[in-house]
Formats: sequence, C-alpha cells, structure tokens
Amino acid sequence: MNSAFSLQFSKPMDIGSFRSSNVYVSGGVANSILASTISWSADQTTISSCQQRADVGDNYSLCSASMTDLDGNPQQNFCATFTAAFTANTNPPRL
Repeated sequence: MNSAFSLQFSKPMDIGSFRSSNVYVSGGVANSILASTISWSADQTTISSCQQRADVGDNYSLCSASMTDLDGNPQQNFCATFTAAFTANTNPPRL
C-alpha cells in the first residue's frame, strides 16, 4: 500500500525553492529514499506526498529541509521517524 503524508507550513512557501530532495521518506532495510509524488495546495502552505509501499515493521523518516517562504526566510528543518504498520480499514463507505 502507498503512504500519504501532508506537511502544513505556517505561511506560504516559495515553490521555486523546492527540489525533489527537500521532502522525502527514507529508511527500510536498504535505508533508501522511497519514490514519491509531490503536490502543493493552492495557497502554497501544504505539501502532500505519496510514497511507494513501505515495508511493514521497517523504520522510516519523513523529512523536509532547505526550502524558503515567499520572503526568503529558510524553513526550520524537520524530520520525524515512524515504523510502518498495516491496519485494515473495516469502515464501510457512507452516503
């Protein structure tokens, strides 16, 4: 299963300062960076990231670094660790 994450900043970020190496998930047995798809919210405050399948039981880090806001201020670099797990979603859809 793919993993989806959202990172919300306190103010609009400069999309021009974004590189693929700025937001990533790394780890697993190979301690590699997972392939991902990145998108931005219209107001440039939220980055959404969808990664390829993370292996259950492996440790990973979600990181964001080296971007600037629209005024040129650098972000505070961020990294959070987690262990991939699988929990079945048994909630049926509702109208």
